[in-house]
Amino acid sequence: PQLAAGLAPGGAVRWGAAMCRIAAVMLHLCAALGISAVAPPQSVLAHSGARPGDAWHKGVRWTAASFPSPIEDPKGCNRGIASHVCDPENLIPSNYVDLLDHRLENLAAASHTEVCPSKGWQVYVAVLQGMDEVFLSKFATLDEAFHAFATSLGHQWGVFGGKCQNAVLVVYSVSNEYMVVQPDEGAGARLEFPPDLIKHVARSALRGFRGSPYEAVAIAVDKLSAIVDGNLNVQSLAIDRATIFVYVLVTCFGFTAAILSLCCVYDTVLHCRHQARFRRCYKKIERIHNVFMQRPGEMPLCCACVDFLPHKPSDGRAAPNVVVFLCGHRLHTDCANAMFARAGTSSTQCPMCSLPERSDQSASDGSNDDAKSFFLHSLQKEFPDIITQHQVGRWRLAHTEIWLSELEQPRYKSIWKPEGSS
Repeated sequence: PQLAAGLAPGGAVRWGAAMCRIAAVMLHLCAALGISAVAPPQSVLAHSGARPGDAWHKGVRWTAASFPSPIEDPKGCNRGIASHVCDPENLIPSNYVDLLDHRLENLAAASHTEVCPSKGWQVYVAVLQGMDEVFLSKFATLDEAFHAFATSLGHQWGVFGGKCQNAVLVVYSVSNEYMVVQPDEGAGARLEFPPDLIKHVARSALRGFRGSPYEAVAIAVDKLSAIVDGNLNVQSLAIDRATIFVYVLVTCFGFTAAILSLCCVYDTVLHCRHQARFRRCYKKIERIHNVFMQRPGEMPLCCACVDFLPHKPSDGRAAPNVVVFLCGHRLHTDCANAMFARAGTSSTQCPMCSLPERSDQSASDGSNDDAKSFFLHSLQKEFPDIITQHQVGRWRLAHTEIWLSELEQPRYKSIWKPEGSS
C-alpha cells in the first residue's frame, strides 16, 4: 500500500521531497566529516581561474604565477603549516608528503653551506599535473620551459636570490613526464650542484618512475641527499659512467666473440660435411670400379643406392629385401619402391631397362653399359654438385678408371667469403 501510494500522482511529490532531504543530510554529513573528495580545495580553483569541474577532473594547467607557495599559502598546497612540498592536486598521498617533508627538514638540519654555515640546504618540491600550454609554447624545448618555470617559481616563493644561496627546487610534472632540478642562481649553489649532477638526478628520477609521482620525487631527494653528504659528486659520477661503459664494452666484445666463435664452428662443420660428402661419392665410385674389375657374374650392387645386395641363401630361396625383375636386374625393395613413387607410375617395369639412352646393342649382348648408365644417373641425383650431366653422358661409355681420375671435389663456399669472390 505504501509503495502504491508513493507511485500515485500525489505521492510522487512526497517521494521527491524525501529524496531531497536525504541528499541534504548526506551533504551535511560529508562536510562534518571533512571529506575533501566531495569538492576540490578552493585555493586550487582560485589560483587556476578555471571552473570547478574542469579544474578537478581534468587537472589545472599551472603557470609560475598561479602555482601556490608552501611557505606563504600552505593550504593551497594541501599542507597545514609551512612546508617544503607543494602538491595542490593531491597527486601524492598525504602520508607520503609528510614523509618527504620530514626528510627534507632533516636534510636542512644536517647540512651546511659555505655562505651561511649555520643554515643547511633547503630543498623544495613542486608536484603538478601539467604545465600551461600557452606558457610551454613560448619556449623551444621542454627543458627550457621547465627551467624558466622553476626559476620564476623559486623567486616567487622567496627562496631564490637570498643571501645564503642555499635553495634547490625540484619541479615534477606528471602529464609532461618531466622533472627539473633547479638550484639557486648563486655561485655557492652552482658549485655544490653542478649542471652535470643536476641532470643526472633528474634523469635517474624519471628512469625510476613506476607510476607514482612519489617514487620519482623520492629518488630525486635521495640523489640530492647523496650530493650534500658527499657520496655523489662529479668524480664518482664519472667513475660510475666509466664502469658502465667498460661493462657495456666487455659485454659487446664477449657477445661479438661468442657470435664469431659460433660462426667459426658452423663454418667448420659445413666444411667437414662438404668433405665427407665428396668422400662418400668417391667411395661409391670406387666400389663400382672394383665390381667391374672383378670377373663377370651377377651384379652384387644395387644400382640405385650403390650398396651391396644381400647374398642369396644356399637353399635356393630369394634373397631377403631384394626385388628381381624379369630381365634379371636386381634392386633393393625399398629402392625400387622409392623409384616407382618418385616416377608416379604403377608400372613394374625394370627402371634400368627403361633408361631412354639404353642402346639395342647393350640389350642384346648383355654388356655393362646399362648398369654404368644407371649407376651414373643414381650418383648424379644424389651428388648433383659433384657429378654433372655432362660427365654422365661422357662417362657412360668410358672405363670406371676414368671416373676416378676425373672426379674432382668442388670448391667449398665458406660463409666468410661472399658470392663471386676468388
